[in-house]
Amino acid sequence: MVYVKKMDCILEFMRDASLGYPYKGAKEHYILDIDDGEFSKNVVQKVEEVTPLLKKKEKDSIESRCGICCSKCQFLKDKVCQGCIKITKPFWGDSCPVKSCVESKKLACCGECSQFPCDLLHSFAYDEEQGDNGLRIENCKKWCCRK
Repeated sequence: MVYVKKMDCILEFMRDASLGYPYKGAKEHYILDIDDGEFSKNVVQKVEEVTPLLKKKEKDSIESRCGICCSKCQFLKDKVCQGCIKITKPFWGDSCPVKSCVESKKLACCGECSQFPCDLLHSFAYDEEQGDNGLRIENCKKWCCRK
């Protein structure tokens, strides 16, 4: 059985359709007759016209909270560091303010934050000694599908 949410755009198509509940506690849905291929195609097409496409987040590719590519870091290769996603304390100090900020907001990386890119991230990205000229900011954009 295929359940379809009740939507104004398919009201005329589904007027005679059976109704049911796809799971306990769900609102009533139409039951789509998938044996009628042409009818099903038309219903799906109408629903697609009003359904916004979601941007796919590539969370599996997020390597750090701040956008550093840990996979390219010598500290990871030398097993000095496991990457900030897997550790509680960085090898270079007591805490990382970027990691602390991201995790306190329950985000995967800076790119998910409504204040991105903030002054804190910017200061790390363009630090004279440890910065990367903004590459980590670009990585966060890519990882979180931001423009």
